[in-house]
Amino acid sequence: MKMAFDRLPGCTNLHRCRLCGKVVTHIRNHYHVHFPGRFVCPICRATYTRSDNLRTHCRYKHTLSEALANISTDQPVIKMDPDERSS
Repeated sequence: MKMAFDRLPGCTNLHRCRLCGKVVTHIRNHYHVHFPGRFVCPICRATYTRSDNLRTHCRYKHTLSEALANISTDQPVIKMDPDERSS
């Protein structure tokens, strides 16, 4: 992730995105603008960048009966990039 950003000289908390040129303070948040959605809802296929947001989505948007009806052993809840599986 840090390879996608350059630190601005003289600024400890400002970084320039190499992909779009935007200057940001929170590189993790901005990184997900370019590489969104790794956690997929097994019921409606909504995608989230954080697992806690997926849990919140499931808790408020789907009933328990929906979740139980859609449980499948061949249907992954979390999708990962192939590069991230090895780490």
